[in-house]
Amino acid sequence: MSIYLQVKRNVEAPASEYKAPPDTGFEAAWVRAFVGEQPPAMGSELRERFFPQLGTPDPDEPPAPGAVARRTVFLAHGSYGAVPTPVLETACGWMRKIEHNPVHFYYDLLFPYLVRSLRESAELVGALPTNVVLVTNVEFGIAAVLRSLELLPGDRLLALDFNYEAVLYALEEVAARTGAVIVRVPTTMPITQESIVRDVAAALDAPAAGKGPIKLAVFEHITSPTGQVDLDLEALGADYYVTNPHKWLCNARGCALLYVSRQHHARVHPVITTWGTNKGMHAEFVWQGTADYSTQISLAMAVRFFRWLGTSAVTRRNRDLALRAGDLLARVWGTHTLSSDPAMTASMAVVRVPDVYVDPAAPAGNAAGCADDTCSFSNLHDELLARHGVEVPVFVIHGQRYVRVSVHFYNDMDDVAHLARAMLAAQRYPPTHEAYDRLRNAFEPHDTSNKSGGDWGDAVDTPDNEPTLPPSTRTVEPDGTTVVTTYSFSEKNEIIKNVKRIRKKLVKTAVNHAVAERKKWKKFGESAGLPAGPDTNSTSLGEVVFLKLSWNTREQAKAAESEAKTPALAGNTNIMCRICKGEHWTTKCPYKDTYKPINEIKDASDLAKEDKAAGAGPSKYVAPGARSRAAGGPDLGTSMRTERRDDANTIRISNLSEDTTEDDVRALVSKFGSTSRVFVAWDRDLGVCKGFAFVGFYDKSAAERAIEKLNGYGYDNLILRVEWSKRD
Repeated sequence: MSIYLQVKRNVEAPASEYKAPPDTGFEAAWVRAFVGEQPPAMGSELRERFFPQLGTPDPDEPPAPGAVARRTVFLAHGSYGAVPTPVLETACGWMRKIEHNPVHFYYDLLFPYLVRSLRESAELVGALPTNVVLVTNVEFGIAAVLRSLELLPGDRLLALDFNYEAVLYALEEVAARTGAVIVRVPTTMPITQESIVRDVAAALDAPAAGKGPIKLAVFEHITSPTGQVDLDLEALGADYYVTNPHKWLCNARGCALLYVSRQHHARVHPVITTWGTNKGMHAEFVWQGTADYSTQISLAMAVRFFRWLGTSAVTRRNRDLALRAGDLLARVWGTHTLSSDPAMTASMAVVRVPDVYVDPAAPAGNAAGCADDTCSFSNLHDELLARHGVEVPVFVIHGQRYVRVSVHFYNDMDDVAHLARAMLAAQRYPPTHEAYDRLRNAFEPHDTSNKSGGDWGDAVDTPDNEPTLPPSTRTVEPDGTTVVTTYSFSEKNEIIKNVKRIRKKLVKTAVNHAVAERKKWKKFGESAGLPAGPDTNSTSLGEVVFLKLSWNTREQAKAAESEAKTPALAGNTNIMCRICKGEHWTTKCPYKDTYKPINEIKDASDLAKEDKAAGAGPSKYVAPGARSRAAGGPDLGTSMRTERRDDANTIRISNLSEDTTEDDVRALVSKFGSTSRVFVAWDRDLGVCKGFAFVGFYDKSAAERAIEKLNGYGYDNLILRVEWSKRD
């Protein structure tokens, strides 16, 4: 069967019959973490764990003049998103995996994993898998839809005046080519749900709008001033829908979802003609030519990460944070939000920028208006970033400047408070201005952590049956233990209480003077400017090394101690070894494992008598190593190894792929416990793995867990067999 027809069959298969490909090793580690761990509290704790690079200086770019040496407050998630560690490592893992065998990847692995991403993301947005395809970005999806339209001169295309600029350019190109007419709806302020409906109706009735049929109406479900919303595409009833998961879902960039209602499947085609032409919509879209598909494959990990945090909890929490941010920023700056309707806010708050401060005593005419260069995007945006460490978009709507505060689960009210103060400083407000009093009154009485609650919530229209999160608490017990209690929502909209106990212990250790001095050296490269000590972004801590002593160490120590306590014989001040007659204790003799005591060694005449007594003829030769056995003693000289390796906690892993290395096996089993050895059977002639490996654990329980979890586990497209190692 053609691989394109296989894609079509796997997409159309019912959920009960569809079998997803196995998780790779670098994916399985995160999946297990999602199952066994509770997600961290949203805000700074989540940012530190899953977005460690976000806002940190780029080591390849010199700091701008006057730039602050601090972590940038990132309030621009709606621009290009941010990728959490699980998704980033998954995308990078697939990029590395391709290089093992690019032909095998594109022929055998790519399509099954693309279908996995499509099905999991379709379920998240409330769509049937048969109605969703993966594309590169929103522009690509819009171009595919516009290409499918059969437009005639006079046909109308409807769009709002604040629609995404790239979409408007695409509409203009189609209109110029076909003779269609673009009806661009001017919106009135303030923007509400009712005002948009009223503005659209007025635009359609205007004489300049034309009378041709409306072939396409473009509405932004998530406009630049709104943000993230819950999706149920089948219930929405749109003909087409396209979205960028790298923003709201935090997927890697270069992947988008295009929803096409079933009645339009036959007419929608990708921008480029592919190998799947005439085999169905999914066969045509699944292959976009030779390209990097790691971002589309990593979409499944982004969906799992989002579900782990709780889709409803994230949406609700981000909306509450955006509402609170917009209200407090407008109050501090003495301005207003773009929309007064809370229903128009999701995870973005658009707030008008305060005017540049003008001293009342200054001569008239010095105030800067929006026609002046001081109102440009570059000036204010660059100053907020370089001098105050805030990344936030600044743009003009209806002749007035606004900031678009885009928040996500790694932001909190501390970020908003920093923006409020930075804006006042950038607009030259003196510290004695009343705006700073409003700033203190607006933010200080409230807990700036990532939770709902406080008097600002009175302005939010919340249904009576919708639960709200209790406030987080941080208390210090008499023994110094800090107890942090946070709350989150589960998938079933139930409140989960999370309690974390933190106890700090000061440990002082003596270190080498040279080591202490070396830690004070100035850092360079990617770590330039960081404080002294190891940094998790650039330093990896080695694993704990266990020391396993030999079986007779304790007996030797006891013997030496006993012999040391034995008093010397009266009148004898010399110490003589019983084995070699040297002046040292017998237990310290270097020949104790080689020779017998001298008084026990028999001479040649004694051996001859023993041989004769044993019935040996005069011409029969007995090897020295066998003479002891003939006399009833052990063999001598048969082996220098007196003990065998302890394989009690060793397991055997079979059915490994040919390109498996010791590092791969070590990474596979490291999560179960510390290992004493890892051995991969290697074919020296072919330079490949023979298909099996041995792993020794220090702890038997760790070996048992490895057998339980890995036996039958899918690894590198093979099913592993894991069992106890058996000595032949």
